[in-house]
Order: sequence, then structure tokens, then C-alpha cells
Amino acid sequence: MSSRPWMPFYIADYLKDTRRLSTIEHGAYLLLIMEYWTAGELPDNDEQLRRITGMTTKEWRRSKSHLQSFFFDGWRHKRLDMELARSAEISSKRSASAKKMHANAGANAGAEVVPLHTHARASSQSQSQSQSQLQSPKKESPIGGIEADAPKPASAKRQKNKPLIQIPDDFHLTGPRTEIAIDRGLDAEKTFAEFRRWGKSSGKRLADWDVRWVIWVEDQVKRVSGSAPPILKVEGEDGLPRYGKDAEEIIRARGGRYSQIDDDGHQRFRN
Repeated sequence: MSSRPWMPFYIADYLKDTRRLSTIEHGAYLLLIMEYWTAGELPDNDEQLRRITGMTTKEWRRSKSHLQSFFFDGWRHKRLDMELARSAEISSKRSASAKKMHANAGANAGAEVVPLHTHARASSQSQSQSQSQLQSPKKESPIGGIEADAPKPASAKRQKNKPLIQIPDDFHLTGPRTEIAIDRGLDAEKTFAEFRRWGKSSGKRLADWDVRWVIWVEDQVKRVSGSAPPILKVEGEDGLPRYGKDAEEIIRARGGRYSQIDDDGHQRFRN
């Protein structure tokens, strides 16, 4: 299996650049860039390229020049090279971060630790941090840390002052958001679709919807494992889904009858 199971695909950019391609050339071009993404390059061999596209020899000869116009220096692709470099950089940073975390865990073995759950709700974070400050003795010269009475970093102040907004219309399933779900074994598109429906129907206003996306993914993992109750969900009179407290009010108005839990972990009301 490829070490890159998904690739960023910008539909608007693709359509703008490929209007002149025929239907069969669209398919061939997509197969070429998928091969490029998984292998890191394309072979400089006509027969191998033809086989990748699935074209007949006649079709390949007729369309080769059209397809090659998207590449340079033979069969190099500027946009894909950029995205591959970015993917490698992200992977390298994550690897370095994981190694540092494990190194710190080994160095702190035996010390009194109050865990902070980075994806927990804000109230739980605040409580855990307070406990950590009370239980962990201050050090005169901490290394790689911040003393309890040190000022908050600028990033924390900026986060506090961010306006509360409803889920933006342009909050889409980007590469990094996809990876968050895939890394936890979830269907990214299905999970994100449910998240957006919940965000729209709940009317919630948040400062950072990416943080809430991470929390949502973690909650879904718990539901799949059976360690968390399913989300309460019903269909409103307008045919749109309602969640949480909104769902409870609708259920009470309809007599409080529930259906069985769906395969996706949701409870639904049956008239």
C-alpha cells in the first residue's frame, strides 16, 4: 500500500486547467497524476505511460501531446512536485515531534505527572492545568518548560480574542483535515459530512472550528470503540437533521420514542 493513501485535489484549479481535454483524456490525465503521486515520478517510456492511462496505442498517439503539455522536462509536474515536497515536510515534522515526545517521556519517567488531554473540551483543559500547577513543584530553572506564574504565550492571548463564528461555508475537507480522520481509522468524507451537518444544525459559534473538528474525530473514535454514547439525532419538520438538545426537544414533542442505533452510531426517531 502506498505511504500516501490520499492526495490533495483542487477541483476548481483542475477544471480551469483541463477544459480542452476530451473525456477519455481526462481519465488518462487523472491516472497519470495518481501514478505520479504514489510513485513520485512517471516513467520516461511511451509504452509504460500508455499502459498507465489504459489507452490503446492509437488513442495514446493522438492524445500524448495534449497530456504532455501539463508536464515539463519530459514528464515532471510542477504542482505535484510542490505538493509532494509539502507532504514530505509535514511527515518529517510529525516524525521529529513524535521522537521528541517519546524522548521527553523517557526523561520524565518516574516523575509525578498530571496528564493534559489536548483534545478535551476547554473546561477539562482548564481544570487539568490548574491541578498540574498545584501538584507540580516549581523549579528555579526549568528546562523546556514554563513556570506556573509565567505569562501566557502570545498565541494563547490571540486565541482568546478570536471572534466566535458559526461554521464557515468555506470550511472544507482539506488535506490536513482528511489526514486527521484517516490517521484514526475513520472514513474522512463521511465523518466530515456529519460534522458539517452538526455544525450547521446546532448553530454553535466557536473561535476555532479546526479544534472542534479534532474533538469530533476523537469522539467518533470513542463511539466506534463503544466507549462513548451515540450522538442523539432526529429529523426535523423541514427534513434536516437536528442534534443534541435540539433533538431532545423534538423527541419530547413527539412522545419520546426512539429507534435502534444505526450502523453509524446515531439514534434516530421513528414516527
